[in-house]
Amino acid sequence: MARKIGATRSMIVVAVAAGALALAGCSSDTDTAAEETTSAAEAATLAVAEPWAKASEGPMSATFGVVTNDSDSAITIVSADTSASDRTELHETVQSDGVSTMREKDGGFTIAPQESLTLEPGGNHIMIMDIKEPIEVGDDVTVTLNLAQGDPITFTAQAKETAAGEEPYDHGGDSKDGNMDQGNMDSSDESMNMG
Repeated sequence: MARKIGATRSMIVVAVAAGALALAGCSSDTDTAAEETTSAAEAATLAVAEPWAKASEGPMSATFGVVTNDSDSAITIVSADTSASDRTELHETVQSDGVSTMREKDGGFTIAPQESLTLEPGGNHIMIMDIKEPIEVGDDVTVTLNLAQGDPITFTAQAKETAAGEEPYDHGGDSKDGNMDQGNMDSSDESMNMG
């Protein structure tokens, strides 16, 4: 049986390769082919390095890493989706009266050409709200970055333990008391402790 599967796989690979060669031979417009190659290369110019997620019992977590724009144009991350929750926000951390507070980032994150954006505890990050179930150390969280320009970028962030990034959450400027224990909250609390 294994031999038959191997033979079938080889035939499929040969058939796909032959089909690709036939299609390439039918193309008479080299400019169109070059434009398609350039568009495909431009679509793949955002890379995520060192991604990780904060292990959490809930109701929130966050993902971090370094997002690099290798293109010649600015790219804006307008939103994110994760496998851990149906509710995800792009967050920044700001200083006000000597207190660090995190809040949703209006307009998303714009990364200049040939520059990087560091997502880190206590700074910019992807906030995962109302997690479906606890995120344990070693769990994988799939993250999709939705871009204003081009196709979404998907990566996997492995969860690890950290105590960093415990700023209060300001969703609208009416935070009650700032720093609360995230284990005793639901998503309706006015201030949330997560970074």
